[in-house]
Amino acid sequence: MSRQLDRKKKRLRRQNSNVDWRDTLKMFLNKTSFRVGIVLVCAVIIGVAVYFFGTYRKYNDVDVNEVIKVKSGYNSEFVPFGNFVSMYSRNGISYLDGSDIVWNESHEMKNPMVDTCGDYLAITDKNTNDIFIYDEEGEAGKVTTTYPIVKMQVAEQGVVAALLKDQDVSYIEMFDKEGNMLVSHKTLLMENGYPINFSLSDDGEQIVVSYVQIKNGSIANRLAVYDFSSTGDGEKNRVIAEFKQYKDQIVPFVEFVSSSRVAAIGEHMMTTYSMGSNPKIKDEIKIKDEIKQVFYSEDYIGLVFENDNEKYPYKVQVYDMSLDLVLSVRVNIDFSDIEFAGDNILMYNSTNAQIISKKGVRKFDYKFKKPIIKMVPLGDDNEFLVARKNNIQKVVLD
Repeated sequence: MSRQLDRKKKRLRRQNSNVDWRDTLKMFLNKTSFRVGIVLVCAVIIGVAVYFFGTYRKYNDVDVNEVIKVKSGYNSEFVPFGNFVSMYSRNGISYLDGSDIVWNESHEMKNPMVDTCGDYLAITDKNTNDIFIYDEEGEAGKVTTTYPIVKMQVAEQGVVAALLKDQDVSYIEMFDKEGNMLVSHKTLLMENGYPINFSLSDDGEQIVVSYVQIKNGSIANRLAVYDFSSTGDGEKNRVIAEFKQYKDQIVPFVEFVSSSRVAAIGEHMMTTYSMGSNPKIKDEIKIKDEIKQVFYSEDYIGLVFENDNEKYPYKVQVYDMSLDLVLSVRVNIDFSDIEFAGDNILMYNSTNAQIISKKGVRKFDYKFKKPIIKMVPLGDDNEFLVARKNNIQKVVLD
């Protein structure tokens, strides 16, 4: 009898023990799920708040954090480079890292052209034969082309490509930063057409060229993609793709907007192409109005049109890389420069500046007390360099 009572007590203890363990686990999981849910809800709320704050926040003034004394003059230009900015003019080029001038090189140029990619910057004087290549430490190389330079670009490893012109013949030449010629491609005006623009991929392996051809008295456009990697081996003239859908439209804008995407814009058409070993048309739309200006980033393409309104002289439209319209806004500033600053649009002239978000919100509308030469966006949406004749100011919008 006592053994039976003992067995019953043991079974009851085991049952109670099991119930207690399961109940405890259930309570723990319920509490944990509740806590995780609260954290997720808070994260979503914070994310939405940050998004709306960044999108709709407006600025009314500028706070000057730093003033850098320079002798630039009104003919100077500024481009983001390295950790800060490069300043160039007809008389030379320099690299500034904060308040320090890291290097300064003198040049005598009539029409300087500059391009940057990765750690390298290249400068040349249009219609001459020399290209100077720099990195953050100073001059990294020099290139001398066979014929006068119409346009040049630099790739991320210091390779430069140049479009050259000699009477009825044009050339595309590529060099490494030590000045060694890698490629020399010749095109005849009567056979291939006249190259009006080109773009070099960041890795230096592909070039896309926009040609205008004249046949039987008619104009035709042709885009050719050249590949100088192993993909182009065996292809005639290393052309791996051609596109002729623009027909009689001239296509003055062609650009590698990212490593895998090219944008081309004609008089009444805009196209994006996927690059790689088999380039293809990605998206294409018709453009009704006459395009006055194009600006772009890796994510967006902006078009500027004249607007028949004295108060709003321009209309700006922004497209994503699928060519979906994300913004159409009338602009009441007669700007001289326009570019993307993050997801925003920066427009300015010598006395006024505006920033418009991709939602169409005018986040910044400001009149400077003294004339400016250039505004350069920095990393954050509200940080800029403001260049004047005698100084560069690092400012934060307030």
